[in-house]
Amino acid sequence: MAIGSGLGASFGIVDESVYGTYVAPTRWYPFTSANIVPVLDVTPVDGLAAGRFGSIDEVITGRKGTGTLASQVRTNKWGTVFKHLTGTTATPTQQAATAAYLHAFTLADNFGKSLTCQEGVPLTSGTVVPYTGTGGKVTSLELSSDVNGVLKGAMEFWFQNVVDSVGLAAPSYTSYTVLNSLAVKLGTFNSEAAITGVRSAAVKLEREMDTARPGLPGAYPEPIMIGQGFKVTGTINPDFVAKADFADRFLAGTSTALVLEWTGPLIASTYYYTVRVRCPKVFFRDAIPGVDGPEVVKGSVAFESFLDTTNGLVLLDVISTDTTLL
Repeated sequence: MAIGSGLGASFGIVDESVYGTYVAPTRWYPFTSANIVPVLDVTPVDGLAAGRFGSIDEVITGRKGTGTLASQVRTNKWGTVFKHLTGTTATPTQQAATAAYLHAFTLADNFGKSLTCQEGVPLTSGTVVPYTGTGGKVTSLELSSDVNGVLKGAMEFWFQNVVDSVGLAAPSYTSYTVLNSLAVKLGTFNSEAAITGVRSAAVKLEREMDTARPGLPGAYPEPIMIGQGFKVTGTINPDFVAKADFADRFLAGTSTALVLEWTGPLIASTYYYTVRVRCPKVFFRDAIPGVDGPEVVKGSVAFESFLDTTNGLVLLDVISTDTTLL
Protein backbone atom coordinates (compact mmCIF):
# COMPACT_ATOMS: atom_id res chain seq x y z
CA MET A 1 0.00 0.00 0.00
CA ALA A 2 1.45 3.37 -1.04
CA ILE A 3 0.96 6.81 0.43
CA GLY A 4 -2.35 8.26 -0.75
CA SER A 5 -0.81 11.30 -2.44
CA GLY A 6 1.75 12.14 -5.11
CA LEU A 7 4.41 10.80 -2.73
CA GLY A 8 3.30 7.31 -3.75
CA ALA A 9 3.46 7.94 -7.51
CA SER A 10 5.88 6.40 -10.02
CA PHE A 11 6.82 6.59 -13.70
CA GLY A 12 8.59 3.72 -15.46
CA ILE A 13 9.66 3.01 -19.04
CA VAL A 14 11.09 0.18 -21.10
CA ASP A 15 11.87 -0.64 -24.74
CA GLU A 16 9.27 -2.68 -26.58
CA SER A 17 10.25 -5.68 -28.70
CA VAL A 18 7.11 -5.45 -30.86
CA TYR A 19 5.42 -2.12 -31.54
CA GLY A 20 2.41 -1.61 -29.25
CA THR A 21 3.02 -4.79 -27.23
CA TYR A 22 3.32 -4.29 -23.46
CA VAL A 23 6.60 -4.92 -21.69
CA ALA A 24 6.91 -4.47 -17.92
CA PRO A 25 8.91 -1.28 -17.12
CA THR A 26 12.47 -1.77 -15.91
CA ARG A 27 13.62 1.85 -15.45
CA TRP A 28 11.93 4.42 -13.20
CA TYR A 29 12.53 8.16 -13.12
CA PRO A 30 12.01 10.42 -10.11
CA PHE A 31 9.90 13.31 -11.42
CA THR A 32 8.22 16.59 -10.55
CA SER A 33 5.12 16.01 -12.68
CA ALA A 34 3.81 13.30 -14.97
CA ASN A 35 0.65 12.41 -16.85
CA ILE A 36 -0.37 9.58 -19.17
CA VAL A 37 -3.71 10.41 -20.74
CA PRO A 38 -5.95 8.18 -22.89
CA VAL A 39 -7.43 9.98 -25.88
CA LEU A 40 -10.68 8.41 -27.11
CA ASP A 41 -12.10 8.82 -30.61
CA VAL A 42 -15.87 8.89 -30.15
CA THR A 43 -18.77 9.12 -32.56
CA PRO A 44 -22.24 10.22 -31.43
CA VAL A 45 -25.24 8.02 -32.08
CA ASP A 46 -27.89 10.37 -33.42
CA GLY A 47 -30.38 11.01 -36.17
CA LEU A 48 -33.48 12.99 -36.87
CA ALA A 49 -36.45 11.65 -34.91
CA ALA A 50 -39.60 13.66 -34.25
CA GLY A 51 -39.95 14.56 -30.61
CA ARG A 52 -36.31 13.82 -29.76
CA PHE A 53 -33.57 16.32 -29.19
CA GLY A 54 -29.83 15.63 -29.03
CA SER A 55 -27.69 12.55 -29.49
CA ILE A 56 -28.72 9.43 -27.57
CA ASP A 57 -25.36 7.70 -27.17
CA GLU A 58 -21.78 7.55 -28.35
CA VAL A 59 -19.43 4.77 -29.37
CA ILE A 60 -15.64 4.56 -29.08
CA THR A 61 -14.15 4.16 -32.54
CA GLY A 62 -10.49 4.38 -31.59
CA ARG A 63 -8.09 5.16 -28.80
CA LYS A 64 -4.61 6.51 -28.43
CA GLY A 65 -2.86 8.56 -25.77
CA THR A 66 -0.45 11.31 -24.85
CA GLY A 67 1.93 11.77 -21.98
CA THR A 68 4.24 14.22 -20.26
CA LEU A 69 7.09 13.84 -17.82
CA ALA A 70 9.03 16.65 -16.14
CA SER A 71 12.06 15.89 -14.00
CA GLN A 72 15.59 16.81 -13.18
CA VAL A 73 17.97 15.23 -15.69
CA ARG A 74 19.95 12.58 -13.87
CA THR A 75 23.60 11.82 -14.53
CA ASN A 76 22.95 8.16 -15.38
CA LYS A 77 20.35 5.91 -17.00
CA TRP A 78 18.85 8.43 -19.45
CA GLY A 79 20.10 6.61 -22.54
CA THR A 80 16.67 5.14 -23.32
CA VAL A 81 15.10 8.60 -23.51
CA PHE A 82 17.83 9.96 -25.80
CA LYS A 83 17.69 6.87 -28.01
CA HIS A 84 13.97 7.21 -28.63
CA LEU A 85 14.22 10.95 -29.20
CA THR A 86 17.08 10.83 -31.69
CA GLY A 87 16.44 7.42 -33.23
CA THR A 88 20.08 6.45 -32.62
CA THR A 89 21.40 3.62 -30.47
CA ALA A 90 24.68 5.13 -29.30
CA THR A 91 27.70 2.94 -28.58
CA PRO A 92 29.36 4.02 -25.29
CA THR A 93 33.02 4.88 -25.83
CA GLN A 94 35.42 4.78 -22.89
CA GLN A 95 37.30 8.03 -22.34
CA ALA A 96 41.06 7.63 -21.79
CA ALA A 97 40.86 4.42 -19.71
CA THR A 98 38.67 6.11 -17.09
CA ALA A 99 35.20 5.32 -15.73
CA ALA A 100 33.75 7.96 -18.11
CA TYR A 101 31.91 6.88 -21.27
CA LEU A 102 30.79 9.07 -24.16
CA HIS A 103 27.39 8.36 -25.71
CA ALA A 104 27.15 10.25 -29.02
CA PHE A 105 23.63 10.49 -30.46
CA THR A 106 22.98 11.63 -34.01
CA LEU A 107 19.62 11.91 -35.77
CA ALA A 108 18.06 8.91 -37.50
CA ASP A 109 14.66 7.51 -38.35
CA ASN A 110 12.98 6.26 -35.15
CA PHE A 111 10.68 3.80 -36.95
CA GLY A 112 10.89 0.42 -35.22
CA LYS A 113 11.66 1.93 -31.80
CA SER A 114 8.84 2.20 -29.28
CA LEU A 115 8.29 2.36 -25.52
CA THR A 116 5.97 1.11 -22.86
CA CYS A 117 5.47 3.76 -20.17
CA GLN A 118 3.56 3.28 -16.93
CA GLU A 119 2.42 5.92 -14.45
CA GLY A 120 1.36 4.87 -10.97
CA VAL A 121 -1.34 7.25 -9.67
CA PRO A 122 -2.28 6.83 -5.99
CA LEU A 123 -5.88 6.96 -4.80
CA THR A 124 -6.32 8.70 -1.44
CA SER A 125 -6.72 5.21 0.06
CA GLY A 126 -3.14 4.42 -0.93
CA THR A 127 -4.08 2.02 -3.73
CA VAL A 128 -2.02 2.87 -6.82
CA VAL A 129 -3.82 2.87 -10.18
CA PRO A 130 -1.48 2.07 -13.10
CA TYR A 131 -2.07 3.88 -16.39
CA THR A 132 0.01 2.17 -19.07
CA GLY A 133 0.85 3.55 -22.51
CA THR A 134 2.07 1.18 -25.22
CA GLY A 135 3.44 1.93 -28.67
CA GLY A 136 5.09 4.99 -27.14
CA LYS A 137 7.09 7.59 -29.03
CA VAL A 138 9.11 10.44 -27.51
CA THR A 139 7.84 13.39 -29.55
CA SER A 140 9.84 16.14 -27.83
CA LEU A 141 12.33 16.92 -25.09
CA GLU A 142 13.01 20.37 -23.67
CA LEU A 143 16.21 20.91 -21.68
CA SER A 144 16.51 24.06 -19.58
CA SER A 145 18.26 25.60 -16.59
CA ASP A 146 19.60 28.75 -15.04
CA VAL A 147 23.36 29.23 -15.35
CA ASN A 148 23.99 27.50 -12.01
CA GLY A 149 20.66 25.75 -11.70
CA VAL A 150 19.84 22.06 -12.04
CA LEU A 151 19.20 20.84 -15.59
CA LYS A 152 15.52 20.03 -16.07
CA GLY A 153 13.97 17.89 -18.77
CA ALA A 154 10.37 18.04 -20.01
CA MET A 155 9.29 15.18 -22.26
CA GLU A 156 6.21 14.66 -24.40
CA PHE A 157 4.99 11.24 -25.56
CA TRP A 158 2.48 9.78 -27.99
CA PHE A 159 0.99 6.33 -27.38
CA GLN A 160 -0.85 3.91 -29.62
CA ASN A 161 -2.98 2.92 -26.63
CA VAL A 162 -3.46 3.68 -22.92
CA VAL A 163 -5.13 1.23 -20.52
CA ASP A 164 -5.62 0.79 -16.78
CA SER A 165 -5.91 -3.01 -16.93
CA VAL A 166 -2.19 -3.88 -16.68
CA GLY A 167 -0.77 -4.53 -13.23
CA LEU A 168 1.61 -2.07 -11.62
CA ALA A 169 5.29 -2.94 -12.05
CA ALA A 170 7.01 -2.42 -8.70
CA PRO A 171 9.33 0.60 -9.03
CA SER A 172 12.99 0.53 -8.06
CA TYR A 173 15.64 3.22 -8.28
CA THR A 174 19.38 3.52 -8.68
CA SER A 175 21.64 6.18 -7.20
CA TYR A 176 22.41 9.27 -9.26
CA THR A 177 23.16 12.96 -9.06
CA VAL A 178 22.30 15.94 -11.26
CA LEU A 179 23.86 18.43 -13.67
CA ASN A 180 24.06 22.00 -12.37
CA SER A 181 26.50 24.06 -14.45
CA LEU A 182 25.55 25.59 -17.81
CA ALA A 183 28.00 26.81 -20.45
CA VAL A 184 26.97 28.45 -23.74
CA LYS A 185 29.49 28.40 -26.58
CA LEU A 186 29.47 30.12 -29.99
CA GLY A 187 31.74 30.13 -33.03
CA THR A 188 33.04 27.75 -35.65
CA PHE A 189 31.79 24.18 -35.35
CA ASN A 190 34.07 22.10 -33.10
CA SER A 191 35.96 25.26 -32.07
CA GLU A 192 33.19 27.08 -30.20
CA ALA A 193 34.20 29.33 -27.30
CA ALA A 194 32.29 29.94 -24.08
CA ILE A 195 30.61 33.33 -23.69
CA THR A 196 29.86 35.19 -20.47
CA GLY A 197 26.74 36.84 -19.10
CA VAL A 198 24.19 34.09 -19.83
CA ARG A 199 21.56 33.82 -17.11
CA SER A 200 19.60 30.84 -18.45
CA ALA A 201 18.97 28.81 -21.58
CA ALA A 202 16.52 26.29 -22.99
CA VAL A 203 16.43 24.10 -26.08
CA LYS A 204 13.52 22.06 -27.43
CA LEU A 205 14.14 19.02 -29.61
CA GLU A 206 11.01 17.97 -31.50
CA ARG A 207 10.39 14.99 -33.76
CA GLU A 208 7.79 15.47 -36.48
CA MET A 209 5.66 12.36 -37.06
CA ASP A 210 2.32 11.45 -38.58
CA THR A 211 0.44 10.02 -35.60
CA ALA A 212 -2.95 9.87 -37.32
CA ARG A 213 -2.38 7.27 -40.03
CA PRO A 214 -5.43 5.03 -40.52
CA GLY A 215 -5.10 1.39 -39.60
CA LEU A 216 -7.22 -1.41 -38.23
CA PRO A 217 -10.30 -0.27 -36.27
CA GLY A 218 -9.15 1.19 -32.97
CA ALA A 219 -5.45 0.56 -33.64
CA TYR A 220 -3.18 3.25 -35.04
CA PRO A 221 -0.15 2.02 -37.02
CA GLU A 222 3.34 3.10 -36.02
CA PRO A 223 3.96 6.80 -36.76
CA ILE A 224 6.18 7.78 -39.69
CA MET A 225 8.48 10.82 -39.88
CA ILE A 226 7.05 13.74 -41.86
CA GLY A 227 7.80 17.41 -42.56
CA GLN A 228 11.46 18.19 -41.97
CA GLY A 229 11.67 15.23 -39.60
CA PHE A 230 13.17 17.14 -36.69
CA LYS A 231 13.05 20.67 -35.30
CA VAL A 232 15.41 22.39 -32.84
CA THR A 233 14.52 25.75 -31.26
CA GLY A 234 15.36 27.50 -28.04
CA THR A 235 15.96 30.64 -26.01
CA ILE A 236 19.06 32.13 -24.41
CA ASN A 237 18.73 34.87 -21.78
CA PRO A 238 21.96 36.91 -21.66
CA ASP A 239 23.10 40.20 -20.20
CA PHE A 240 24.13 42.69 -22.90
CA VAL A 241 27.84 41.91 -22.49
CA ALA A 242 29.11 41.80 -26.08
CA LYS A 243 26.98 42.85 -29.04
CA ALA A 244 29.03 40.56 -31.29
CA ASP A 245 27.62 37.49 -29.54
CA PHE A 246 23.98 37.83 -30.57
CA ALA A 247 23.01 41.32 -31.79
CA ASP A 248 25.57 41.59 -34.61
CA ARG A 249 24.83 38.10 -35.89
CA PHE A 250 21.09 38.79 -35.81
CA LEU A 251 21.39 42.10 -37.70
CA ALA A 252 23.73 40.63 -40.31
CA GLY A 253 21.66 37.45 -40.74
CA THR A 254 24.73 35.29 -40.18
CA SER A 255 24.75 31.87 -38.59
CA THR A 256 27.01 30.37 -35.96
CA ALA A 257 27.55 27.03 -34.31
CA LEU A 258 25.98 26.82 -30.84
CA VAL A 259 26.74 24.52 -27.92
CA LEU A 260 24.64 24.23 -24.78
CA GLU A 261 26.60 22.18 -22.27
CA TRP A 262 25.50 21.09 -18.83
CA THR A 263 28.00 19.46 -16.48
CA GLY A 264 27.90 17.85 -13.06
CA PRO A 265 30.42 16.16 -10.79
CA LEU A 266 33.85 15.04 -11.96
CA ILE A 267 34.03 11.37 -13.01
CA ALA A 268 37.78 11.10 -13.55
CA SER A 269 40.67 13.06 -15.04
CA THR A 270 39.08 15.90 -17.06
CA TYR A 271 35.78 14.10 -17.66
CA TYR A 272 32.61 15.35 -15.98
CA TYR A 273 29.06 14.06 -16.14
CA THR A 274 27.77 15.96 -19.17
CA VAL A 275 24.79 16.56 -21.42
CA ARG A 276 25.80 18.55 -24.50
CA VAL A 277 23.56 19.78 -27.32
CA ARG A 278 25.54 20.83 -30.41
CA CYS A 279 23.91 22.78 -33.21
CA PRO A 280 26.30 23.29 -36.15
CA LYS A 281 24.23 26.10 -37.69
CA VAL A 282 21.82 28.40 -35.86
CA PHE A 283 20.25 31.77 -36.59
CA PHE A 284 19.20 34.15 -33.83
CA ARG A 285 15.89 36.02 -33.52
CA ASP A 286 14.93 39.11 -31.48
CA ALA A 287 18.51 39.66 -30.33
CA ILE A 288 18.37 43.45 -29.74
CA PRO A 289 17.65 44.05 -26.05
CA GLY A 290 15.49 46.86 -24.71
CA VAL A 291 16.22 49.07 -21.71
CA ASP A 292 13.61 48.57 -18.99
CA GLY A 293 15.12 50.68 -16.22
CA PRO A 294 18.34 51.26 -14.32
CA GLU A 295 19.20 47.56 -14.02
CA VAL A 296 21.71 45.70 -16.19
CA VAL A 297 20.46 45.52 -19.77
CA LYS A 298 19.49 41.98 -20.62
CA GLY A 299 17.43 40.24 -23.26
CA SER A 300 15.85 37.04 -24.46
CA VAL A 301 17.34 35.68 -27.68
CA ALA A 302 15.48 33.00 -29.63
CA PHE A 303 17.32 30.63 -31.93
CA GLU A 304 16.55 27.97 -34.50
CA SER A 305 18.87 25.28 -35.81
CA PHE A 306 19.26 24.75 -39.55
CA LEU A 307 20.82 21.88 -41.44
CA ASP A 308 24.55 22.06 -41.91
CA THR A 309 25.07 19.75 -44.88
CA THR A 310 28.42 18.63 -43.50
CA ASN A 311 27.72 18.30 -39.78
CA GLY A 312 23.95 17.81 -39.59
CA LEU A 313 21.12 19.53 -37.70
CA VAL A 314 21.93 18.65 -34.09
CA LEU A 315 24.15 16.29 -32.12
CA LEU A 316 23.55 15.14 -28.56
CA ASP A 317 26.51 14.01 -26.43
CA VAL A 318 26.24 12.41 -23.01
CA ILE A 319 29.15 11.56 -20.72
CA SER A 320 28.35 9.26 -17.81
CA THR A 321 29.53 6.09 -16.12
CA ASP A 322 27.00 3.96 -18.00
CA THR A 323 28.93 1.30 -19.91
CA THR A 324 25.85 0.20 -21.84
CA LEU A 325 22.99 2.19 -23.33
CA LEU A 326 20.36 2.39 -20.57
